[in-house]
Amino acid sequence: MTPEEIAAMVDDIVALRGRGYTIIVIEHHMDLIAAACDRVIALDHGEVIAAGTPSEIAAHPEVIRAYLGSTRAESAPASIGADASAGPSLEVSPILELAGVHASYGPAAVLQGIDIEVHPGEVVALLGANAAGKSTAIKTIMGKLRPSRGEIRFMGRRVDGRPTNEIVRMGIGIVPEGRRVFYELTVLENLEAAAEASAAATGKARTRAGADVRAANQSQVEQVINLFPVLAERRSQLAGTLSGGEQQMLAIARALVASPQLICMDEPSMGLAPIMVDRVMEAIREINGTGTAVLLVEQNAQAALSVADRAYILRDGRIAASGTAAEMLTDGKLASAYLI
Repeated sequence: MTPEEIAAMVDDIVALRGRGYTIIVIEHHMDLIAAACDRVIALDHGEVIAAGTPSEIAAHPEVIRAYLGSTRAESAPASIGADASAGPSLEVSPILELAGVHASYGPAAVLQGIDIEVHPGEVVALLGANAAGKSTAIKTIMGKLRPSRGEIRFMGRRVDGRPTNEIVRMGIGIVPEGRRVFYELTVLENLEAAAEASAAATGKARTRAGADVRAANQSQVEQVINLFPVLAERRSQLAGTLSGGEQQMLAIARALVASPQLICMDEPSMGLAPIMVDRVMEAIREINGTGTAVLLVEQNAQAALSVADRAYILRDGRIAASGTAAEMLTDGKLASAYLI
């Protein structure tokens, strides 16, 4: 919901309370909860972890742990983020830049003037609760939604207003929410199909002989599949029989086949068991180790910050906080932006 819709919902709830109704609200949006509720019961995996007033719940360590994976007081683990002295340089021009970007679905404003930069070789996390605008940001970058104001630049060139296929040809890959692999094809066939589509989109299929294209495609597929040992072992297995985490790795591998300079990933941890989330994050580290920049859109803040150099937090379509991964975990920015 937009801030205006939340305010209208609060007004409706307050009006119903005034008429004597008892109301149970099932909601994750803390602004609505704080404005409309007297008491809150917080659940995590079917168990009550806290109960109290909205302000008590927002500050409760178990609630913060359930939302974010750590408490405010906990220091960032040594593995969180990249070593600032060894990470990508922020002095070079950004590979991706969003400047004052606004985007709407009809009259409903979703992005309200966001500024984001991703530099070459970086992993940047874009965090936020449901309906914060994260997926809309991805759609806007990829040309699926035209911004109403602002600019989006990739490698110094404007991409806002360009069609998606042209943006992909320029060097931006996308791993969409929901994996979207071909279940009826094998792992290898999924990657070969992605390689053929990439060759056709970039014009390589028109400028090379058929045998040369096939050889180049096969070489690229082998390079990518070797980044994912579990996929290499299952190259002849139907994608539909893979686990959720393995399907997510396949979706990432499909995007890599096109050799993008930047990959945008939309909620890659969604619906995965914790051990598979760890494996997907390790795959992102491997990809970044090859020099590919990553914009990681995630609701799972703890997982995203385990691989990110820097992060932005979206709240109600605006950037609520930004900083290094370690800063997000140690100075309270993360919990404040999510819960207060």
